[in-house]
Amino acid sequence: AGDWSEANTNLPEYDPPDDTTLFAQHVMAPNIAGNPTALYIGGEGINLYKATSGLGTGAPAWQQSKSGLTNLIMARMPILFSGECSMSITQTRVGDTVTFTVYIEDVNGNPPIAGSTFTAVYTPEGGSSVTLLDMTYPDCYTYTGTWRDPLDSTTNNPYVTSVTVSTGDKVVFTFTPRCEEEAPGCSGSTQEVTYTY
Repeated sequence: AGDWSEANTNLPEYDPPDDTTLFAQHVMAPNIAGNPTALYIGGEGINLYKATSGLGTGAPAWQQSKSGLTNLIMARMPILFSGECSMSITQTRVGDTVTFTVYIEDVNGNPPIAGSTFTAVYTPEGGSSVTLLDMTYPDCYTYTGTWRDPLDSTTNNPYVTSVTVSTGDKVVFTFTPRCEEEAPGCSGSTQEVTYTY
């Protein structure tokens, strides 16, 4: 066993010149667990670095690695990023039964940030509303309403709900993202879709 020591050579300082002692790195991951040939470390925005040398000596040589990234990307969990999320809904009707398939995800299939909410409410004409779905997102890698890899059907995990409708009934879907000025930021804007029969 060895002693811990700083390994921050070439990493950006948090708030220079006022503070040159802190380094705003939130997550780190190896490319190969147990026997890495590269380490990745990242913080907010486009702050992503990679080290491929010095790993065996405990002195990784960090180099900036942000080609193709934008400031819309925020670090949330180990090598997991979430951008603005959109809500997409398809409906299939058989007789009076309507089945809805709903996705709420960013362009990479990630769920909204923790604290975002999603509801589906059915209101029959002249009757009381019934809540079909009422979700508050936890802080997690994956969640219902996403399809992380369109080439892998096992990652296809939409919300699916069905309801029997009559003329004048309506179903309202509402996605409300949690938004903060600081990290993890915001998962987009409030979206509402109404189906009337």
